[in-house]
Amino acid sequence: MSENEKDNIYGQQKAVSNIKYNPVVFRNDHVVYILFRRLENVAAAVFLVSQNVLDSETLKGSLRKLSLDLISRTVSFISSSSSGIDELRKLLSGVLELTSQLKISEWSGIISKMNADMLQKELRKAEDTIVQIISSYSTTLLIDPAIFKDIDLQAQHLRHIQPIAHRSPKTTPLPSSRGPVMENQEPTGFIKKNERRDVILKLLAEKNNLSIKDFAGVIKDYSEKTIQRELLALVEEGMVKKQGERRWSTYSLAR
Repeated sequence: MSENEKDNIYGQQKAVSNIKYNPVVFRNDHVVYILFRRLENVAAAVFLVSQNVLDSETLKGSLRKLSLDLISRTVSFISSSSSGIDELRKLLSGVLELTSQLKISEWSGIISKMNADMLQKELRKAEDTIVQIISSYSTTLLIDPAIFKDIDLQAQHLRHIQPIAHRSPKTTPLPSSRGPVMENQEPTGFIKKNERRDVILKLLAEKNNLSIKDFAGVIKDYSEKTIQRELLALVEEGMVKKQGERRWSTYSLAR
């Protein structure tokens, strides 16, 4: 087979299937969907570049089987009732094995260097995605202490506000209060919501790509969850843009 015949993968590449993203099917995670589609395309490309290789060539059957195994392992992870970490580790091993065999196939002249490089590039992307998913799913198994801190702050805030049934326009001292508390008054020492936004926007004006922890280091009266909700509200209003997912998210001013 000539180099031109081997490299016709570039001219024949197209979507393998028309499967659309469905949160119920793909564990409510679009990253899992992207991984599935990428490995599906890799398998199709492996079959394409090996179609003219003699059936007696051992690597032909091995490459094709490994590429199909990657799809099967991805489906096993998607359908798993547990976190699926074990399935992801097996999938990662399969990606590494297929990458190695593609390199051997290139060296032995079974497939062209151009096609081998392209497939290995896609497999490296898949490997990075698998590592990202493993990390995110491992993190979600841990309890975030911030959720309890947020509840404590809300309870402290409510103790300083009159019950609705007894509110009046006038200032009314609470029995446990050190002084009068006005309606909707923030507890002493807390940054008010508008002031909190101002602090966030000021920090972003000074530096882009800040993480939740960067803001929490300055806005100490609120949990990271509360700050995250404020940031997402600013994103929806078009004042701030978000990059990345989960703990890799960073925020910058919308230009």
